[in-house]
Amino acid sequence: MAEELKSIVAAAVPGGSHPRANLPTAAEDSGSYTEPARCPARKRGETAAHIALKRLALLWAQSRGYSVCAFEVQLPRCRFRADLAAYRPNGKEIGTTAIFECKQAFPDLRRG
Repeated sequence: MAEELKSIVAAAVPGGSHPRANLPTAAEDSGSYTEPARCPARKRGETAAHIALKRLALLWAQSRGYSVCAFEVQLPRCRFRADLAAYRPNGKEIGTTAIFECKQAFPDLRRG
């Protein structure tokens, strides 16, 4: 599985065979990191690294059979939006749902 993840990261992040190769440090992300994103319709304040992480989550989900995926999904009874929500159908039974919240720097995990 680790090799599979490395190949997904290498495909999604330019020059990124290492998962954190192109991610900013917390200091770089505190407003001074302004690398333009590849996505022309990027949201205000969303860095290129965060967009790349969301793309990695999408690729991971699709490679595991989650055929229905959406970015920035409002969750029920929650004031936040998930970066990615994915659904994998299971025939006539209820399928599996996965919710992804992407953080580009460790300090982001502690912010609430």
